[in-house]
Amino acid sequence: MSLTDLITQILNVNVPAITALALAYLGASIYKIFRCPPGLRHLPRVPLLPTLLSLLRGETEFDRVNRLLLPYATMQSEDLVVVWAFGTWYVHVVGAQLGKELMENRHVQKALPGGPDMLFWRFVGQKSIFMIDGEQWKKHAAIMRPVITRRIPMDIFWSLSQRLIEIMGKGGRLHWNELAHRITLDAVGKTVIGYDFKALENPDGKLVKLYRSILADVSHPLYVAFPALERLLPRRNLISRIDWFNGMLGQIFEEKRKEPAEDFLSYILDSEHLSEEECRDGVVAMFMAGHDTTAGALSSIVYNFAKHPACQHRARQEVLEILKDEVEPTIDDFSKMPFLQACIHESMRMNNPSTVTMPRVASVDTKLGKYVIPAGVPVLWNMSGALHNERDWPDEAIFNPNRFLDEDAEKSLEKWIPFGAGPRRCPGKNFSLYEQRVIVAALLRSYSWELPEKTIHKERLRNAFSAFALNLPYELDIVFTKLS
Repeated sequence: MSLTDLITQILNVNVPAITALALAYLGASIYKIFRCPPGLRHLPRVPLLPTLLSLLRGETEFDRVNRLLLPYATMQSEDLVVVWAFGTWYVHVVGAQLGKELMENRHVQKALPGGPDMLFWRFVGQKSIFMIDGEQWKKHAAIMRPVITRRIPMDIFWSLSQRLIEIMGKGGRLHWNELAHRITLDAVGKTVIGYDFKALENPDGKLVKLYRSILADVSHPLYVAFPALERLLPRRNLISRIDWFNGMLGQIFEEKRKEPAEDFLSYILDSEHLSEEECRDGVVAMFMAGHDTTAGALSSIVYNFAKHPACQHRARQEVLEILKDEVEPTIDDFSKMPFLQACIHESMRMNNPSTVTMPRVASVDTKLGKYVIPAGVPVLWNMSGALHNERDWPDEAIFNPNRFLDEDAEKSLEKWIPFGAGPRRCPGKNFSLYEQRVIVAALLRSYSWELPEKTIHKERLRNAFSAFALNLPYELDIVFTKLS
C-alpha cells in the first residue's frame, strides 16, 4: 500500500465513530479508577465527590477525618470506613482495638500509597525500617532499634532548650511553630547525623531550606490525588533538588566515615549488613520522624497550655517543685511529673502528629475483627480517627489530661496510639516524649504564655495541609511573658 492510499483510508475513517470510541475508552478508564470494588461495597463508604473536593482543596487529614470519615463510620457503628485516595480505594480502621489487630496481623504486608511513581518515595526512600517487612524488617530492627533506644540524649535536649530560652529573650509575640521546627531540627541533626544545623540561630541554612522546599513540593495536592501525573507532567526541577539533597547527604556520609562519632549515622554506617541505599533511606526516615512529628507535638502542647491556663499553671508548679535548681534534669525527675506527662499525652491524642500508618495489603482474603478484607485491598490504621472515636474517647473534643490520671488511666493508655502499637510501633517513642518533656519544662520554668487576641487558632488548633499524614500547626503565634 502506497503512502497516498494510507492517507486516503485515514481520511475516509468515520471521525464521529473514532471520537465515540475514544470517549468510551476514557469513560471506562475513569470508571475503573473511581469504581469501588464489589468486595468493599457492604462497608461504610465516604462518597467520592466530597472526598475528591477535600483532596483538591488541600483539606487537612484531621479535618477530613472529623468531617467525613468518622461520621460515615459511626452512623453505622463500625470501626472502619472505605475511602478513595491515591487513585484507589482504601479501608481506614478508626478503632483502637481493630487497629492493633491490623498491626499485629502477619498476613499483611506494607504497600506504598500512590505507588513508586510518587516523588515522595524518591525523597524518603523505600528501604527504611518504616517501609519494609519480613526478614528485611527484622534485619533493620536488629541494627537500628538498639541505637535508637540505648540512650535518651537528655543533655542535648537540655542544652538546646537553654539555647531556645536565650533566643526567645524577654518573650513577646513569637512564631512558635517555627521555633518548634527549628529546635527539633537541631535535636535530630545532632543525634541522628551528628551535625549541628544551628537552625535556632540560622533558620535559613542551605540544607534546611532545601529540605523544607522539597517536602512542600512533593506534597502538592494535585499530584497526591493523581500520582500518574508524575509521568504525564514530570517535575524536573523538583527531581533535580531531590538528587542534590541526596548528594549533600552523600557528602555527610563520607565525612562521617572518616570521623565517626556517637550518633545514629556513625552506628549504621559501621554495620556490614546495610547497603548505602539502606543507610541513606534509614537516615532520611529518622530525620523526618524525629523532626516534623515532634515539632508538631511541641506546637500542640504549647497551644493547649495557652488555651487552658489552669493546666499550664498546674504543670508549672509541678515542674518548679522537682526542678528547683538550674541543673540538667534526669529521666527520674520526669517520672515525678505525672501531670506534665498527662498533658502531653492528651495533647498528642487531640492532635496526633502522625495521622495514619503505612497501608497494609494481604495476598489472600484476610479476617480483621468481624470483617473480611478482600485480597489486594490496602488497609491502614487511621490513628487520628481512632483517637477521636467517641466510642473509645467520650467528649473527645475536650482537652482533659485527667483521662490519664483517674481510675481509668490504664485503659486510656491502652487506647493511646499516636506512635502505633505492637512490635512495629515507632521506635522513637521515648526519644520524642522526653524531648517534649525537657523543652516544655524549660519553657514552664521561664515563661507564662497565652494566645494573641487575633489568631486563626482562637476556637481550635489548625494544621497546615500535609499530603503525607502529618498534623503540623501553622501560623501559630504565642505571646510569651518572661517570669521574674
